[in-house]
Amino acid sequence: MCKELMLIIEVDEITHHYPDTHKNDIIGQQKPEQSGFTLLRFDDEDILTAINSETEEIENWIEKYERTVPPPLSPSKAGHGNS
Repeated sequence: MCKELMLIIEVDEITHHYPDTHKNDIIGQQKPEQSGFTLLRFDDEDILTAINSETEEIENWIEKYERTVPPPLSPSKAGHGNS
C-alpha cells in the first residue's frame, strides 16, 4: 500500500481464480476503493514469469496518476515576516 499514491498492489495466487474466492476479493476491494484507493491485482505466476510487464503496468499507472492529481498546496507563508 502506498498512501501517497492511494494505491494498493495485491499479488494473488491461483486460488483467487476460484469463484468463491474471486467473489470475496471483489467484496473486499470495495472498502479501499470507497476510501479513494485503487487496487492493482496481479497473479503470482505473472509476477514470477513476466515481472517486467507487471512493473511497467505499475509505472504507467503511477505516471497517469501523477498527471491527473494536482500537486499538494504549499504551506501558507502568512505570519512569517511578510508585514
